[in-house]
Amino acid sequence: MLRVLGIDLAGSPKRPTGWLYLGGDRVEWGTVYLDEEIISLVEGFSPMVAAIDSPLTLPRHGYDRVVDKLMRKRGLRVLPPLFGGMAMLTRRGVRLAKTIRGIGVKVIEVHPSSTAKRLGVERSLEGLLTVLGRLGYRADLKGASIHEIDAGFAAVTGLLFLRGDYEAVKAVDGCIIIPRQRL
Repeated sequence: MLRVLGIDLAGSPKRPTGWLYLGGDRVEWGTVYLDEEIISLVEGFSPMVAAIDSPLTLPRHGYDRVVDKLMRKRGLRVLPPLFGGMAMLTRRGVRLAKTIRGIGVKVIEVHPSSTAKRLGVERSLEGLLTVLGRLGYRADLKGASIHEIDAGFAAVTGLLFLRGDYEAVKAVDGCIIIPRQRL
């Protein structure tokens, strides 16, 4: 049984972090705030991979990474990790990824907008439900926030990663996992 936890990380623990879990035929979702709550989710679900929507590495020079430039060359718009408000998010993502790896869970960096684009759906509740349906999941996500929807796209990317249906956009300063193609 494949188990994935998608996390749409907020830059600050005062802002909502959405999460969505896929395991067997289960779909669970919600919102947390604190790092401790995120770690508790990881420990509770024991996913095979945690797919985090946040830069998980810092640029070697300046405010942008080579991997982000490669994404933009593919038409996938990602923000530079140290650009404005992204700096707080990036530093939190780096810390959290290290902690999660420390408890034995694989962590991947994902980008929900890029996932939706690669899968040919809108980054919306309807788009997420379409993708989940194609993957064999039935979910009632009525009332889901944009953070929980993004966490869903993160989880989908993690599931495709586990199935081997992904592409790794790699550079010396990071790796972003995206779906290989449309479902």
